Amino acid sequence: YLGSGQRLWQAGAAPLGMYLVESGTLRVHVDNGTGSIEATESILPGTTLGELALVTRKRYHTTVIADGDAELWELSKQAFDELCAIDPVRMLVFVRLALAYSAQGMSAITAYAFCAQ
Repeated sequence: YLGSGQRLWQAGAAPLGMYLVESGTLRVHVDNGTGSIEATESILPGTTLGELALVTRKRYHTTVIADGDAELWELSKQAFDELCAIDPVRMLVFVRLALAYSAQGMSAITAYAFCAQ
């Protein structure tokens, strides 16, 4: 559970896990380089987030805040690492699926950004 206005993560923080939004809306905020933080994307129910940072172990480059109350499913970094150690073959399949889902979302965003009138 994430209450309205609560942060899921802050830009620059180490990855904590990956998440699936069950209900509510999250907003992605990005520093535009001038010190001003802009909301760039809404994360809706059914969407995953955090998988790229979890897999690559790179720090978050965005800040994610709940627009209202939100319910999330979490796969923590610790649980992810334990599952990778226990069953690496199955986790490779999981990572491929997570990244394919993420790539599909990025393709949709890119198509909309460059084709929208």
